[in-house]
Amino acid sequence: MSRLLAFVSICLLSASGLAIEPPREKERWTTLTIDELTVYSSADDATTRSIASDLVRLRGALSVVTKLKVRSPLPTRVYIFGDQRSFEQYSEAAIGRSDKLTGVFLSDLEGNHVLIAGNAAGVDRVVYHELTHYFLRNTVSSHVPLWFNEGLAEFYSTFSGSKDFVDVGRPLEEHLAWLRTQTLIPLKDLFAVTQDSKEYHEGNRQGVFYAESWALVHYLMIGNPDRRTQLGTYVGLIASGKTIDDAFHMAFHGSYDDLERELRKYIRAFSMSYTRYTLADLMTVAIPAPQPLPRDTQLVALADLLMHANSGHFAEAESFLNAALKANPSSAEAYAELGVAKSWQRQNAEAEVAFEKAVQLGSRDALPYILYGDSILRRVEAGVRHNAAVPPDDVAKARDLFRKAAELNPASAAAFAGLGATYTMSGTDDPRPGIEALERSIDLAPAEVDAIYNLIMLDARAGRRDDAMKYLDALSRLSGAETVRHARENVYVADLHQASKLLRAGKHEEATAIMKRVAEETTDEEVKAKVEEQLASVLRADAANHQLSDFQLAVNKASDGKFKEALAMIDKLLPSIAEPEMLAAANDFRAKLIESMAATTPKKKK
Repeated sequence: MSRLLAFVSICLLSASGLAIEPPREKERWTTLTIDELTVYSSADDATTRSIASDLVRLRGALSVVTKLKVRSPLPTRVYIFGDQRSFEQYSEAAIGRSDKLTGVFLSDLEGNHVLIAGNAAGVDRVVYHELTHYFLRNTVSSHVPLWFNEGLAEFYSTFSGSKDFVDVGRPLEEHLAWLRTQTLIPLKDLFAVTQDSKEYHEGNRQGVFYAESWALVHYLMIGNPDRRTQLGTYVGLIASGKTIDDAFHMAFHGSYDDLERELRKYIRAFSMSYTRYTLADLMTVAIPAPQPLPRDTQLVALADLLMHANSGHFAEAESFLNAALKANPSSAEAYAELGVAKSWQRQNAEAEVAFEKAVQLGSRDALPYILYGDSILRRVEAGVRHNAAVPPDDVAKARDLFRKAAELNPASAAAFAGLGATYTMSGTDDPRPGIEALERSIDLAPAEVDAIYNLIMLDARAGRRDDAMKYLDALSRLSGAETVRHARENVYVADLHQASKLLRAGKHEEATAIMKRVAEETTDEEVKAKVEEQLASVLRADAANHQLSDFQLAVNKASDGKFKEALAMIDKLLPSIAEPEMLAAANDFRAKLIESMAATTPKKKK
């Protein structure tokens, strides 16, 4: 987005000079939970329930109207601040100082953190914008066109609700005013815009890009019922790998110029409509009453927010956690969060001590178990890089931690991904439980590259080459060429293990076919050289065995007194023999054949 409150990517290890003090001990905080949405609030109960209701209604609209998958496996934590001063203090920590700010949206691989000024008139529309992005990513793992991604987010950013209904798609007057005075981007060019395009970054054209993308989505969603179905078809075709042009023509059944003329007419129209839904249409859930939040839990929640801020306020977060432990020395969640803080600062030994304490105290949060397991696996991997053996006890402990995390949160893709990763550490473990865990992880988070990479490795190890290649194709759409190359080389390593098994079973023809393919396809020159050397050795051995077999047949012929046939066979065989001992034996045998033939040939009478 070009406006304030753009999606914030986290840089956890940067520093900040802003100091934030823990809330006063008597400050009232409440909480409520709806599915994966947890609200922490210092606002009054009416404001807390109203904001929670708006967020849940948006989720319902996205689910019913646009069919997005809104039940996320990752948590969304919403912080509602009862006064502007408190909101500004935390929002400045999150993204730096900005004026006229009433909402902030932070997102990373662990979920979302949303900051809302409870004294403002409703939820800032940028929160709705970014939640739409999040739910779209949660629904469509593959690439979606940028114009649709931003246009849909802007379409839902004007979401508004009242006691009995909600409105979706209210017009954005600033976008309409902009479009009526600016030159539009040709639709063929709009559809081709990527995050590297100048239209997405350069001042005036960026404004046109957002406004035109919004207007096109608005037209396709509301302005023309026939086009709405075509929009869904178009996005589906793009997700399936069709090119921009092919998907456009297959879905919209016309030219870019045709659709652009329709859009221009729509923009010039006197007014735009929007859609109103009743609460029954959206099937929204009831909002529970906010409950008092214990001080230690309040401080842990705010520490978690500070650590996810753009500048990673670890010193302040740790002071909050120490205060939480003072309030409740047996707070498993405070120790867990302290472990997270130490882990993200790469203080791994201290992190593991805190995680161990959280585990002993029976933390009910999956995250410390996941990060503890990750820390152990990182230690193991570091040792392996320095040629150390894999410690089986460490791998077993990490595996138990990930299993516990999966029990605590069966919707945690990270827990199942970590569990699967433990099976890549040893070539002697049965890979099937690891495969099951990684498949579950990918079901929950289809675009996680590490899980796909490890699944390729285990599928290849288990001899499930077709499955490995299917995931390799998925990986190629999500990751860089070098990652894909390494994954493919893992498949080749498994192929070579299979070839070795076939050789031991005497199935040389099948084994050499695999080896030839690997030698042709691998990009690792060292592997290629070794495979070619081994292949040449196998082929020489096979040739020698065939020659030995033919030699034996010639000997058998001679034993039967069929010397001429034996001689013909040995003369045919001799030019192909390279092994010196066999060559000497064959020549010696030939000489004896000639002697035998001479001795048995009747002499002519004079």
